[in-house]
Amino acid sequence: MEDIIFSAKQVQGKKALFGKGRFALQNVDFELPSGYIMGIIGENGAGKTTFFRYIMEEKKHYRGSFYLDGTDIAEDHAWSMNRIGFEERLFLRQKSARENARMLGSFYDTFDMDQFAALMEQMDLTTARTVEKMSRGENMKFQLAFALAHKPRLLLL
Repeated sequence: MEDIIFSAKQVQGKKALFGKGRFALQNVDFELPSGYIMGIIGENGAGKTTFFRYIMEEKKHYRGSFYLDGTDIAEDHAWSMNRIGFEERLFLRQKSARENARMLGSFYDTFDMDQFAALMEQMDLTTARTVEKMSRGENMKFQLAFALAHKPRLLLL
């Protein structure tokens, strides 16, 4: 049997107004084996961002469950967030990439500053530039380096 890293079990969202009708995620049910890549695709308003928000937010706004390594994310949110890498939008814009990594990386049990610096170098980015002076592409690379530097079990992009 394959090692299941992540799963969604009967996830259903609350109805929300999108466009001209009401919409809710319904009966999302899947397993993601360790080592696999999965893409979630759909039209605008299909619920992709809502799905990720359900995983990441501490307060549960859905029915059903998400599991990371067999642990219900909602039951142990802090543990789960230490093991999930994702696009972070809460960086301090006036601070450098290095300063952000030092401050915000401290929230993760396994954040590795040396790995962060090496990843930034691999992507031809300096850790001295402030977030506000980065181009959109540089900012995306910085977010990826930050997410990977805490060695996540699951990476959401």
